[in-house]
Amino acid sequence: MQKRNLSSRQKLILTYMNGKHSVVPGKELAERLGVSTRTVRFAVSEMNDLLREDGISVDAVSGKGYRLSVRDRERFHELISDREIIHTKEDRIVYLIMRFISSDDWVNLSELEDDIFVSRTTLENDIREIRKRICEHEPYIMMKRKNNAILLEDDEMKKRNVLLHLYSESWDFDSREGISFRNGLADREIMEEIRLALIEMLREYEIDLDDYGMVNMKIAVSLIYSRNIEGHRLYNAGADKRYGICRKAVDHLLDNLRRSWEIELEEADYTWLADWLERLTVLGLNQREYESVARKAGRECERIADRLTAELQMMFGVAFPDDEIFRTQLLLGVQAFRNQQISTQAQSRFSTDLLEKNYAFLGDVARYMMDRLSELTGKSFRVSENNWLLPVLCSAAERRERQLREKITVVVVSHVNDGLTQYMVDNLYKLFGTRCRITAVVPVHDRRAALALKPSFVITTVRMQLFGENGIPSVVSSPIVTEEEMIRIDSLLQRVERSVLHEGLPLPIDTYLGRGGELKADRKSTTEDLIREAYHLWKKNGIVSPDAETGVDGFRYILLRGDDFLIYRAGDITETTCFTKISVDRSIALDKFRSIRNLYIGLISANDRKLLPAFVGELDFMGKTSDFDGTVHY
Repeated sequence: MQKRNLSSRQKLILTYMNGKHSVVPGKELAERLGVSTRTVRFAVSEMNDLLREDGISVDAVSGKGYRLSVRDRERFHELISDREIIHTKEDRIVYLIMRFISSDDWVNLSELEDDIFVSRTTLENDIREIRKRICEHEPYIMMKRKNNAILLEDDEMKKRNVLLHLYSESWDFDSREGISFRNGLADREIMEEIRLALIEMLREYEIDLDDYGMVNMKIAVSLIYSRNIEGHRLYNAGADKRYGICRKAVDHLLDNLRRSWEIELEEADYTWLADWLERLTVLGLNQREYESVARKAGRECERIADRLTAELQMMFGVAFPDDEIFRTQLLLGVQAFRNQQISTQAQSRFSTDLLEKNYAFLGDVARYMMDRLSELTGKSFRVSENNWLLPVLCSAAERRERQLREKITVVVVSHVNDGLTQYMVDNLYKLFGTRCRITAVVPVHDRRAALALKPSFVITTVRMQLFGENGIPSVVSSPIVTEEEMIRIDSLLQRVERSVLHEGLPLPIDTYLGRGGELKADRKSTTEDLIREAYHLWKKNGIVSPDAETGVDGFRYILLRGDDFLIYRAGDITETTCFTKISVDRSIALDKFRSIRNLYIGLISANDRKLLPAFVGELDFMGKTSDFDGTVHY
């Protein structure tokens, strides 16, 4: 088939859109690639001309963006494969690991420089990263260096575990053929035979696996086939624990396949696969009760999960008491991380990245959790995996919020007829039903009944002073609930949400902002520049000692609403919590974040650390925009 010379930018566009499964706005693509929307349009147009004969196109959807259309999934993966063009550091590292593992002899570094078109300095940096990932962490494979060449130790089990992790990131389920892989493991007939054999095995032995577990087993069996065909035999896979039903299932599976393939397998192949299947069965439990998961995961995983839970409350003020689902999901996450069975497939990464935009604070918490998991288990993870636990946190936060929202009660006081009143209530349910609970509808003449219900606030069709006298805010609306009235209700509801959903601050947020003062920044400012300027101001205002270090170590970051950005450090550097507001004439970019208009740099004392969610909530609320002038009736 004719070779297509796609640029690295075009490959990134295809890869990103393949993970989205929806119409992608041109602005989103431009931000992802760090280019203009005009450059995106040009790249798409040129790419469509190149790929027309391959049945692949990026179609413009009027007023919405672009949609990816793929008729031949296998050809698509050939085109975006990184085997021919390596355009990111991560691509180079994966290529180098594959190259080292596949070679039984010393790999010459000078030849590698020519193969991937990099300098010796870049190559040495990549090798250091590889050492960190697979030599200094699991699977602790030894890398030998002799002058200008490198050789990995001849440990087949460690090599298979590395390959299993790499291949688990490069599969796709969006095709008529089912699961396909960007970097081919075996030919299509062998892969289909493995798939059918696995399905039969799972059914016969009543083993429950999720899709990720199924993919992992397909990769593992494919590796057994391909590595044996290439002459890489596995002679030692550790002690055979005779994994009960899992070992019996694996015996049945591999006995049938080796007869079909007409190859000999080692006992260690059976042991290695049974061990992997046993670990995967924890992730596939139909019954997700905590006790069942704990028995499978083991006491060490429980200990790590309990420690993380305690640290979240101490470090971030994040707690989900009595949330059995969170405890179970976290324990499953710890077990998967220890076994290096975390899913980082492209579509999952894109979904998790989108979650981080909506839950920026929890994204920071998730990054902390991954760092601590690495420290506590001795396992490594990639930068792309640093928010892997974010969905667990977001789900727990949503459940907690739903519980708290039950406390936000609204009473409707209406003087209009029953039909209009019901129309009004239905409108309110449609607009605000997920954010509060409408507990009663009372007539104006019986408005004291509304007071007896002690609502969070009242929505009334007439202006009344009675509620204000009792400290209950009210807002006036017609039965139609016009746009202006909707904005009024939303503004009042936001105020109530701040008091119910977040722990209150002991002082107004303006007090903390006043302590930190204000600064201005230009478009060329870096994160380091702004933190140094903030330190200078804090020293001047007596917030920190004159000899305090001004480095960036210990600072964390959160993207807030309205293109605002928070950089903070919590701990014992100060006894006085403060936030410095830094404004810019135009938007600036910091690290991977663009279009930042306001920036807050904060120091949070050890005593105030537990208030971190409240600080984030208050600063986040300041980023919200509303046309409402703030008038509320009391």
